[in-house]
Amino acid sequence: MKTFKLLLITLFAILTSCSSDDDAGVDFSEGSGGSEFLTGKWQLANIIFEDFGSDIEECEKSSTLEFNETEATYVSVFQIDDEGTCSEGSTRSSSFTVNENRLQSSALPGIFDEDTTTFTATENSLRIIGEDTFLEIDDLDDLDNQKEVTEKVVYIFNKI
Repeated sequence: MKTFKLLLITLFAILTSCSSDDDAGVDFSEGSGGSEFLTGKWQLANIIFEDFGSDIEECEKSSTLEFNETEATYVSVFQIDDEGTCSEGSTRSSSFTVNENRLQSSALPGIFDEDTTTFTATENSLRIIGEDTFLEIDDLDDLDNQKEVTEKVVYIFNKI
């Protein structure tokens, strides 16, 4: 499972290595909470890495995160071919805890560490701020030359 997660994160890092103008002004500061707004279904709008920026595929924007009273469920969606066909990927569910502005759950891969993950939720938007660690590969022909990178990441969701 760790190998799959590492591969997924590495692939995601490669695909999102170009920054867009929409990334300017993204707030990577600690979230302010808002647990009263968490319950419900949220659709992914963007994932922005502090250094790499974001350029997520349209298919990924169909991914959802749903909170009920005791559980968080993340359903990933990704593009599977050049024609833009979308496919539902994995579904991850787990319990979650909230302590002021801290959020802990393993439903969303990579960032739900209780010490580093915060959130800001309002009636219509959810911003989850955390740290993600992935392998940076400069040359796909030289996979032995890679380094582990940890940086801040913001997941932005809209209420659906």
